[in-house]
Amino acid sequence: AAHRICRLCPGWGWRRGRAGLAVPKDARGDHPSNHRRLHLLAFGETGTGKEVVAQHLHHASGRPGAFVALNAACVPRDLFESELFGHEKGAFSGAGAKRVGLVAQAHEGVLIFDELLNLPLSAQQLLIDFVQFGTYRPLGYSGVGVLTSSARVIAATNGDVTAAVERGDLRKDLPVSYTHL
Repeated sequence: AAHRICRLCPGWGWRRGRAGLAVPKDARGDHPSNHRRLHLLAFGETGTGKEVVAQHLHHASGRPGAFVALNAACVPRDLFESELFGHEKGAFSGAGAKRVGLVAQAHEGVLIFDELLNLPLSAQQLLIDFVQFGTYRPLGYSGVGVLTSSARVIAATNGDVTAAVERGDLRKDLPVSYTHL
């Protein structure tokens, strides 16, 4: 599965008209799908199969958790943190019940963010922190310490990441947090 996808796009990056999984083997010869906390950034035009590649990578990894997809363009900016990390009952107006976020739903699995360039800057910082440390706090969480999730994060975009960083629409440290596909 994933080893066949890797041959679609040798080297780093992607070819026009096709999303590719182009992550080389590490020094031990392990396939990247076996790494527990490897987070990936996939590039490709609309309709090229970035989410399909992510699903194949998830299945090839043998990770026991769920594959959870989120199109960032569909989440209102002020609800992104709640969608991602969940919230406690009463955390904000309209939070009538506790809600488990996507990070918890994808524990030991894969969480794919499509349309990465649509994330608000505040949400980008939260995502960077989660990618780096695997920790999070639901809105209104009053427990001691932080919660953890071993979800692998795959971010996908059809946009120009470099241009988005230059415009100030994307934090320059966000793409650095990922291995590129």
